Amino acid sequence: MSPFQKVSSGLDFLDKASNGGIPSADLNVVATSDDRTGSMVLGHYLKEGLRAGEKVVLVTFDKASAFFENFEFGNMEFRKHFEKEDFFFLNYQPAIRQKINFVQNYDVLFDEIFRLCNNSTP
Repeated sequence: MSPFQKVSSGLDFLDKASNGGIPSADLNVVATSDDRTGSMVLGHYLKEGLRAGEKVVLVTFDKASAFFENFEFGNMEFRKHFEKEDFFFLNYQPAIRQKINFVQNYDVLFDEIFRLCNNSTP
């Protein structure tokens, strides 16, 4: 069995805590204690993937305009990558208003990402 390939988060302390980075080609969820820290980690992680030449997808409840405004600092250049189609933004707006539980089956989400990326995997 071969070891997982890892990608740097762009944050030294997180790479050290995760023994070299976050597993590549996988769905990664990072929880933080507050929105500001979460945004910082998210921005650096996305930037590192783009710097490495990967295509990235962000699934979020936020609108693209709010995301780009929040990351205009720090030379992140997400808007440029979005225009070059290296960065895909999926604004998830559920039509249901009741609490639901998430399951381990993400096939529907990946199918939608695949469809939105012109039938190619980012």
